[in-house]
Amino acid sequence: MTAADRKVYEAVKKRALVDEEYLACEQCKHNGQKWPLEMHHINFRSQGGLTSENNVTLICKCCHLKAHAIVV
Repeated sequence: MTAADRKVYEAVKKRALVDEEYLACEQCKHNGQKWPLEMHHINFRSQGGLTSENNVTLICKCCHLKAHAIVV
């Protein structure tokens, strides 16, 4: 992860923080301690999406696979 990516990750992580205790998937709200969260580009990088706070969300693996239309 580049320094710029890390900065975006830290900003998005604050948004996903619940009660100052744990992170939750921004889509399904599952506890991020049980299922590690992944950075997801809302507008895909392959389609010109930027790594920015407005275009990145933290979601669990299941939601990430669904976002990319991969059947789980």
